[in-house]
Amino acid sequence: MMEPKRRVRIEGACPIPKSTFTSYMDEGNMHFRAGHYRKSLFCYDRALDIQPSNKSALVARSQCHLKLGDAVSALKDAQSSTSGNETYISGLFQFAEALFNLGQFEQALIAYHRGYRARRDKEEFRVGINKSQDAIRRAIGDRQATQIEDLDVILPKIEEMEAALRGNQEHCCVLASENEGELKRKLNVGKKSLSKARARWVDREVLGVLQQDKDYLTKFLKRPDIMGDQQSGSEVLRDNAKEALNYLEIREQFWRQQNPMYARKVGLNFNNDMVLQYEKQEHERMEACLKIKMDAARGAVLKNISQIEHALKIGRAQDCQLECERALRQMKEISQRLLPQKPEFMTEVLHFKGLALMKLKQFDQAVATFQEEFNVATEQRMTDVKSRALDYLGRSFAMKGTYAEAAEVWDSRLAIAKTPVERAYLFHEIGRCYLETNKPDLARFYGNQSLEEAQKISDDIWAMNANILLGQCDIKTMNLEKALSHFEAAEENGLGCNNKANVTLLREAQQCLKVWIDKRETKTTDQRGSPEYQGSDESIDDKNE
Repeated sequence: MMEPKRRVRIEGACPIPKSTFTSYMDEGNMHFRAGHYRKSLFCYDRALDIQPSNKSALVARSQCHLKLGDAVSALKDAQSSTSGNETYISGLFQFAEALFNLGQFEQALIAYHRGYRARRDKEEFRVGINKSQDAIRRAIGDRQATQIEDLDVILPKIEEMEAALRGNQEHCCVLASENEGELKRKLNVGKKSLSKARARWVDREVLGVLQQDKDYLTKFLKRPDIMGDQQSGSEVLRDNAKEALNYLEIREQFWRQQNPMYARKVGLNFNNDMVLQYEKQEHERMEACLKIKMDAARGAVLKNISQIEHALKIGRAQDCQLECERALRQMKEISQRLLPQKPEFMTEVLHFKGLALMKLKQFDQAVATFQEEFNVATEQRMTDVKSRALDYLGRSFAMKGTYAEAAEVWDSRLAIAKTPVERAYLFHEIGRCYLETNKPDLARFYGNQSLEEAQKISDDIWAMNANILLGQCDIKTMNLEKALSHFEAAEENGLGCNNKANVTLLREAQQCLKVWIDKRETKTTDQRGSPEYQGSDESIDDKNE
């Protein structure tokens, strides 16, 4: 049995290609006809690796480079195809096309003429000659386009500038440079105001509908998730966007050379009024887009606030807190321009968050939230929101058990109180804090202040609360008769405001006080009737005698 022959690899030999030159060329032509120029270029590269000097492959790759906007590479391949034979028609035509796309219209015209003399039956050379001549004619322009009609306006300005420059030479260099800069600023005011609009107008006229694509690609590349993300998907998107933007810039530059602005029909009538009109249109368009974005941002925030309020209303404090945190994160990403009411919305969400934290008995976080609301309100000079934040900040301290901080907060709130009702409420709350910290004298002082403010406007509710506070202060100091009188006055106020629950409690408290007073009087009478008390009285009388 014969053994199979082993294949021996010869060192230094060329590797066997994966396909043939003809296969690569056919595949490249198929992709080129389908418009897949990148795939076509890949196939032509592989074919030229096999036969580097093949003229048809060089011409085909040059056409691919032109389709992809790389006129420099197209010119190199075209030159390589005509290096050995300058009368090679396909290479000569491609060489002329590459020169034309590079904006070298005179040299392209010469190349088209050379090809036309060699092959007069080829229509492409005649078309190339005509378009090159038209491009040259437009680039040179008419004589009238370079004439200055308003010399009477221009010459005085030139003379004024020259005189100013001559006058500046007599001064020091610093003064001259400053005067020169000021003069240039005065002369270029109109130019600076119109330069941006002029550039936008020129881009629109050159690119046409492609201007929108260029604007989109420019904004797309400035997105944070595209600029800073190093993931493979973002890199592919970024590379494709850069390639497309580069292609548009190359074509824009070529179209400006081929058909300059001063040679266009619209460009001949170009003036500042046209720029101002275009700037007005752009401004209206941008304002419309801004209004749409502002409405969308405002609608989203209002929807979040509605959901937050509903969650708090039905008692889902935890969900309310989470919704508030999510809404705050979203609002921080929205600019002040898109959401002019951003401070108002932020304080509203912070307020709801603080209420939810109070319901969850997370008083430390509630204090921090109301403090943040107070800071935003102070920075934006929102007096009403500032008052509300101080109210709930003091209430959070009180519920936390730190009554001294609560009294301090409410004391600062007194400075911006506007109505007697606010002052009556604040005096009562401060007095309540001092009562809780075993300072009945201070509590009585603020209770009297609260009662005075309530009586000024005949407010039975806060008059009742003030009388109850005063009664509790009297109980602390064991002045039971005064406490009873304050509770009786509070009962009258409770009847006036139809607060039956407090009236019932006040009556029970009065009964307890009466019993307590009776017991104390009975105890005092018993002590006076005892022999020890009488003996003490006789000794006191003997001493007095």
